[in-house]
Amino acid sequence: MTQAAARIRQSERTFRLFADKGIVLATPETRTSGRGRAKVYAATELAIGYIAGDLLRLGLTTPVLIGLADWLRSHTGGRFFKDAREGKPIYVRLAVNLPDGWSGDFKAAFRPQHRDELHVPVTEPNQTDPAVISDRLILVNLASVIQAVEEDAAARWQRANSRPSDLLAALKAGAERDWHTEAEIRELTDRMAALVAAGDRWPEGVR
Repeated sequence: MTQAAARIRQSERTFRLFADKGIVLATPETRTSGRGRAKVYAATELAIGYIAGDLLRLGLTTPVLIGLADWLRSHTGGRFFKDAREGKPIYVRLAVNLPDGWSGDFKAAFRPQHRDELHVPVTEPNQTDPAVISDRLILVNLASVIQAVEEDAAARWQRANSRPSDLLAALKAGAERDWHTEAEIRELTDRMAALVAAGDRWPEGVR
């Protein structure tokens, strides 16, 4: 739990609150393991916890955060989270009415013609009328949140000057299981095996 709390930039006490209230959910295989047993949290759940932590600091109540988490979770298998994981500029737009009201939607940032900077609509969430501007809008860069919580094992091992074969051996010995889901472990193992076969060197900017 300490590692998971660090990944969403929260204290262990806050993370335990989030876990106990269902704001973040452990993987199905570890969800029922009980206190004192290691639980694993997928990156999408940690992204939800990261966003909830920011809103907690703004004063939203726990019941509202539970509802917000459920809403975000309902979209984790859809195109917005998929695009964000690919680095596309997807924003969660939240209009917050403290202490217990909110509305939200997802929007992709766009680049107007002949302009370099990206723009995100500042209309009220779920409004089709472009004239309805929100004066209480919070924008969350979902791609940046997912990148922040997906601390990649390969990047950490590269910073430690280890070789891909060292990480591959550690993975086979059971390392990283408290840090990544089983699917992420399989993907990471395949990546390291390919790097070892290609000469046991890290590529430029490995992630």
